[in-house]
Amino acid sequence: MPRLRTMTSTVIALAAAALVVTAPAPAQADVSGSGGNNSYGLAVNVVVKGGPGDPVSGGSISISVPPKCWWVPFDTGNFSYYPEVDPNAPDAMAQYFEAASAATTITFVAWRLSIPSAGYLASHQGPGFSWYTLQSAPGVNCADEGYTPAGGHGPEGWAPGSGNIPVSYAAFPGADPAPPLVDVEDVVEEVWDAASAEVLGPDLGRNPQIKAIDGATLVNLPTWFWVQNVEEALAGDGKIHLDVSIPGTPVRATLDAATDGVQVTSPVGANKCSVAEAMTEYSSGAGLGSACTVVFDRSNTAGWTVTGQTTWQGSWQGTDADGPVGGTLQTLTPSASINVPVAQSEAIVTDVD
Repeated sequence: MPRLRTMTSTVIALAAAALVVTAPAPAQADVSGSGGNNSYGLAVNVVVKGGPGDPVSGGSISISVPPKCWWVPFDTGNFSYYPEVDPNAPDAMAQYFEAASAATTITFVAWRLSIPSAGYLASHQGPGFSWYTLQSAPGVNCADEGYTPAGGHGPEGWAPGSGNIPVSYAAFPGADPAPPLVDVEDVVEEVWDAASAEVLGPDLGRNPQIKAIDGATLVNLPTWFWVQNVEEALAGDGKIHLDVSIPGTPVRATLDAATDGVQVTSPVGANKCSVAEAMTEYSSGAGLGSACTVVFDRSNTAGWTVTGQTTWQGSWQGTDADGPVGGTLQTLTPSASINVPVAQSEAIVTDVD
């Protein structure tokens, strides 16, 4: 019965049927899940490059995406099913495949077509290699996803989704298997989610702040606002450009998004300011022509709530094993608020520095 169970699990993998992953994962691909066949995710390292101020750029980040095809360490406990196999021998895998093939029946002909060739086994033996088993997501035949068929076509109707039989076993130097296969759409979504978390609402500075009246501004006086956290709120220049890739895979994508400015609102005054205006800090003697200003038409010494908000929209273009694809990015609307006291003054104001 143990032999039958081992062969059956392999054939299910070849037929691209649903798998519940229970094997330990390789270091670069953490596959885990619970609650059903579709609940697992896979952690992959993604290289993200961008300009100054662009979120999540300048290195590698780890994201979780659903895998399509991936490698898990070969379960060496399978050696125990065949007493004639010496698990410590340099050619242990060759011995295993020979013993397993001899033990299979016609029911498992597809498995026989999936095992490595004698030449491959001869060149991938010894302690310098680690062996892995191919896993597939429900409904995915990894042979159709670029994993070179090992034995060609199975007999018509041999399994659901009859066709090419994928490579089921592979050896990699050390403990560093090939990266998993994932959809670029899933990668883009997770990268954009990570980037979105770093795009903050505008932290508004303002002038005037009249010390004599508790830092208030004045009714009907243009109050100058500017963004103090330019990198976090405006990505440095109001634009985000990210180049995304997973080394060793065809997954590549470019993400571009931009904001057309900062909306400054309050119950008694508002203004839509361009990125350039929102980045222009007040300085003594500066003209209002390039400033982001709001005129408050009513006083409130307790303060009005003033909110700064940006709207980010964009698109992406990418490619993966299925070819080129693209789409729109989820719109971001981060905001932040401050309290601005507004005082009424009957005097003629000549200096508000």
